[in-house]
Amino acid sequence: RLSLVGSEMCIRDRANTALERGDLKRAEGYLSKAGSSSEAVYARGVLAALNGDRESARGHFVRAAGAGIVEAQRALQQLDAMEGR
Repeated sequence: RLSLVGSEMCIRDRANTALERGDLKRAEGYLSKAGSSSEAVYARGVLAALNGDRESARGHFVRAAGAGIVEAQRALQQLDAMEGR
């Protein structure tokens, strides 16, 4: 199990790098293999937001925020501001 977790972390890191570079297609490929950690869920939310899918992004951010990812809570606040909530 430890090696699986390590490989998922590595894949998630690659996905984050792709997101930072704006390579959304590559990030999507990595995130499809990144497991179900709260960090991976948050990264999927970022990808959805960058693709303009606010509804999906919100769902991912809610899950990640519920798991304690502070960045996800901030992302939800940004979505709320964009949507005038």
